[in-house]
Amino acid sequence: MDRTGTGQTGRSAGTRCVKSPATWPLPVFGLTGCIGSGKSTLARKLALMGAGVIDADRTGHRLLSRGRPCHRLVVKRFGTGVLLKGGRIDRSALARVVFEDVQARRDLEAILHPAIMAAVLRRVRRMARVSPCIVILEAALLVQSGWHALVDDVIWVEAREELVLERLRNGRGMATSAALSRLKAQASRRDPSGFARWVVDNDGSLRDLDRKATWLWSELSGHPASRRLGGTGAGRPRGL
Repeated sequence: MDRTGTGQTGRSAGTRCVKSPATWPLPVFGLTGCIGSGKSTLARKLALMGAGVIDADRTGHRLLSRGRPCHRLVVKRFGTGVLLKGGRIDRSALARVVFEDVQARRDLEAILHPAIMAAVLRRVRRMARVSPCIVILEAALLVQSGWHALVDDVIWVEAREELVLERLRNGRGMATSAALSRLKAQASRRDPSGFARWVVDNDGSLRDLDRKATWLWSELSGHPASRRLGGTGAGRPRGL
């Protein structure tokens, strides 16, 4: 595992099982980390360098749109109590249900996760035809869903708990109790050593993160999976 800014490199063999990267027509790297760690900020910085970013959460939200198969399956499983006026899914109500009920969460994942991955694969194939590039799959549930075993390698973003709480309170308006509950629910995800190749410590300033993003882009561009880009030049950073 490489840890940005520390000089530590290397990863023990057999730490995770990865399917053949030939599954993807482009290099695809997973980006994950606890809530408030700064995943999306890092993703935006990588996008400015030339990456194509796919947000798994937003993809899931689109799949829950009225009239989509996932919408019908969710209503069938959870009832009309998770609907807003007009028939849209009330994601907050649905989140409360699955947060408190393990089986309900598993049922929702069984509906959404295969559909999300199928949508991601379609988008990657479209990107390969239109504008080949390094792809970043940003997913809060990358590990729980098993998607970490499908991508070429994994980036983990982390930050100190007190800093995360500050971000959640000030940036998202979350109450301290709610933020602590979310962090507690994700506590089992705090050790990335079993699946992540790169760990980005996001405790510093945005300028610090800029430096780490540049370092990480160099790593991604030099990764064996990026050879799939051939001579397109899509793996080279823009504006650096």
